[in-house]
Amino acid sequence: MEPERIWHVVTNPAWRPISDADALWYVGLLGVATLLVVLTIWTYIGSAASTPRRVGILIGLRLAALLLAILLALRPAAAITEIPKLPSTLLIVVDASESMSVKDEANFTRWEAVRHYLDKCGPLLDQMRDDQQTTIYLYDFSRDFDPDRDKLTDDVRPDGKRTDFGTMLAKLYDRHQGERLLRGLIILSDGADNGTARPALPEATRWRGIGCPVYTFVVGGPTSTDQKDIGFTSISPDPSPVAIKADLKVKAKLNAPGFEGRKTKIQLKINDEVKDTQTFDLTKTTDNEIEMTTKAPDRPGEVKVSLELVDPPANQVTTLNDKIETYLTVT
Repeated sequence: MEPERIWHVVTNPAWRPISDADALWYVGLLGVATLLVVLTIWTYIGSAASTPRRVGILIGLRLAALLLAILLALRPAAAITEIPKLPSTLLIVVDASESMSVKDEANFTRWEAVRHYLDKCGPLLDQMRDDQQTTIYLYDFSRDFDPDRDKLTDDVRPDGKRTDFGTMLAKLYDRHQGERLLRGLIILSDGADNGTARPALPEATRWRGIGCPVYTFVVGGPTSTDQKDIGFTSISPDPSPVAIKADLKVKAKLNAPGFEGRKTKIQLKINDEVKDTQTFDLTKTTDNEIEMTTKAPDRPGEVKVSLELVDPPANQVTTLNDKIETYLTVT
């Protein structure tokens, strides 16, 4: 940490190292010292009572007197400069999407690894709060980030459906751009941005304009064939809201790294009641589109619409994204 105060010596007039303007003064000072030495030797040379040791002592005393005179002219004094503690802000944001549950960090999940790192940094963060008057905000983010809601606590789990960097950067900028001193924005994530609401790069550039550095730290290994997964990334009922007993289309997207070309069976449920089951071909690694049709309920109100994999493969890296749900208003 930075020192709270600095001790140093000041002089009046202020001393400064040799420069072209001061060279003549330093030459004169050296000449005076040389003259004292010469006069001392000349005065006592040839004297029966003088010895080299006595002459050396006299030279030392006269040079000490010259040094004392210089010090009296400069009037040195000890000074203490207090370093003010300026209140500052530090933002720490952790990716809480489902991919953070992948277990590829020395037999720990990515989420567990991040929490371990934060716990290890706890004493340092406490010291920044107490000694440097730094306010530290801890957030988690996935889809539809809200700084009022998404505070990182021990109860948070990595179950978000997207890693939306753009929305997170935009909303944190709107919240904290007025802070007097932003030490930095620290982002811990497993990488890929799959948000669609706002592009991340222009939002990140705005932080440069307010002098706040953005630091990114990556957890987890690269996706490989050993990290296979089928998972929903979005769900969209159409129309929304829907009239009672009207045709209802439910669209969704799935990622399927490691399972390209495979067929998968999916169930459509309304309020946990199975309405349809179909089999779909997963032709792409990401953004496989599916669509299922059913009838809307015969009563108005809010209902839960969900899609779920039937008999998902056992060798997936996670099962948390095998189901996705949303709510729909029936009118």
